[in-house]
Amino acid sequence: MIDTDSTSPSKPSSAAEPRPWGRTAAIPRLLFPCVPFRYESLLGFVARSAAANMHNTTALITAAAGSAHHIPFDMGHRERLSSDALALVLGTSGAEITRLRHLPILDDPMLMKCDFHGAWIPPQDLVVRVRRIAPRSLMDAPYHRAVWMHGLIPFSPDTGEHLIATCPACEGKLGWYRTAGIDICETCGFDLKTAESHHLSSADRVATSLMTSLIDPEETRHARAMARLPADVQALGRGAAFELGWTLAYAIAAPVEYVPRNRHQSLPVEQRVGLLAAAGAILEDWPGSVSGAIADWGTKKEFMGDPLVERLRSIGSRESWPFIRRLFKSRFPDLFKPKQRLARKLTDDRLSGGGAAKYLRISDTALRDLHAEGLVRTVAKSGGTRSFATFLKSDLDQLRGFVRDRITVAKASEALGITHFGVEQLVCIGLLETIDDPALSAVYPELRLSRRSLDKLMSQLSAPAAELAEGGEEIDLRNGLATVGGREKAWGHVIRDLCSGSMPYRIRPGSAYLARRIVVPKASTMTLRPLYAEGFDRSAYTIEFSPALNSRDVEDLMNIDAQRVIDAIPAEFSQYRVGPSSFDRCAMNRIAAERISFREISYRWLDGGSSMPKELRTKGRFPRLGVTGWNRAEIENYMG
Repeated sequence: MIDTDSTSPSKPSSAAEPRPWGRTAAIPRLLFPCVPFRYESLLGFVARSAAANMHNTTALITAAAGSAHHIPFDMGHRERLSSDALALVLGTSGAEITRLRHLPILDDPMLMKCDFHGAWIPPQDLVVRVRRIAPRSLMDAPYHRAVWMHGLIPFSPDTGEHLIATCPACEGKLGWYRTAGIDICETCGFDLKTAESHHLSSADRVATSLMTSLIDPEETRHARAMARLPADVQALGRGAAFELGWTLAYAIAAPVEYVPRNRHQSLPVEQRVGLLAAAGAILEDWPGSVSGAIADWGTKKEFMGDPLVERLRSIGSRESWPFIRRLFKSRFPDLFKPKQRLARKLTDDRLSGGGAAKYLRISDTALRDLHAEGLVRTVAKSGGTRSFATFLKSDLDQLRGFVRDRITVAKASEALGITHFGVEQLVCIGLLETIDDPALSAVYPELRLSRRSLDKLMSQLSAPAAELAEGGEEIDLRNGLATVGGREKAWGHVIRDLCSGSMPYRIRPGSAYLARRIVVPKASTMTLRPLYAEGFDRSAYTIEFSPALNSRDVEDLMNIDAQRVIDAIPAEFSQYRVGPSSFDRCAMNRIAAERISFREISYRWLDGGSSMPKELRTKGRFPRLGVTGWNRAEIENYMG
């Protein structure tokens, strides 16, 4: 029922929308206003309000709001009726009516969009001329859900029911003009809540949930769906993400026959469900899903007759939304090259010898040696004096991955800030992995470490499992290890204990190598010697240890600094050099067992002090034997 109120607004709500009832006319209102549900459609709210006031048509409401000839299904997405005028009739606020509407987005007049509760959609996706309902949902709450207005979703996301638009009793179409209530057939009066309807399978509901949640007005649902998408798709907004997914799914998964985009809501239910499921999978695997589809197209024998490329190119054309178009063209620039050129690029798995060597990042000579040893194969070979071979990329992919992952002992040593023999120890105890591939070992015969395992160890070591207690005395780990003596330090065991939490530590800020910034409790100096004094038993392992030590290894072995190593070369180390900056391992270990440096003396007996005892000074009781230090046996016997 409609009543009147003699009070008129002081001025029109909009200059473009003057009060339809005139300057002096009374304002017609419903006697029994309803309160809109949060996720209700505007058409459903108006129809429900009409039924609650015993009207058998919505025309009385639209006429009271100012349009005697207004078509009811237009009110949701066209601004022919003032929101304020309609709100006055319905007994609610203009803001509430605006919230329920799907008003136009005026960013591009050639590509119309409307606001579907925060998601931009093409207006043609709205189903406004018929009333689609889900019986079971109406039984739970008798109001028309906004998401039922979206024509590409043929079921209710809440229950999985197929939406029906005809009465199962009289087969009459359900509309918006004559209403006896959302849940009553206006033709025969059948209670639609009791109608039987088909349901999606649980698998289909899960597969389509990403796409339906993007459109769903409920905040928690579409927020969870957006979180599942790659960052560049999230940046589009959820409506554009839905549109991208749908158009990609139609391009990749739809049948050969072409249906214009503005008629997609008329596709069969099964096809729309399948496209929603495919679209969700495509978006989650973006951009790999599209790259894979293009690659599959290129392998087809009749690729020129396949419409995939034309359909995908349409997403990068003026028919597509500008921000979707820009993202798509930036991701797949090759797609917009001539089709034959694109197909050749996709299907050309063949490489020349020079191309194969470049692909593997090895020298031409190394590739020839690998082929001579039967470690890589050719698919074609010609020529006599000069041979021309053809390789397949697919045959070389695994070796290429190994080459890219390979890192040398020197690089690992530098990254960690420990010795070469320390890196070898980490390999022995399993904290670093080696790449044992015949072809790779033929090119790189030295120890081949996995970069991924090094990155994992660096990450683990950079976050202490057990941190130092505040206020305690500290010491650099490298100085603490000097107490172990003149031997190869058991770096493998040390780093294992650091990573496991057996030894608390912190990492001092700075740019020095990682291990040289590790600080441990000073009290642990007393335990370092018994813990690691036995060194590392190489005889228990089968890897091929390096027979030489570099300068950094010698520093660590003899507890001296880099300058001392340089000074010792002419007088003490010259005869043991096996390279420009490498020394015989056995000889260096022998010297370390015979000599003791001041750094070791300081941290073993002088609490890290820098003042040299008089017994060690010039003309003291124990003369210095060279740059590397004093007689170890004498000093250890004297200092106890």
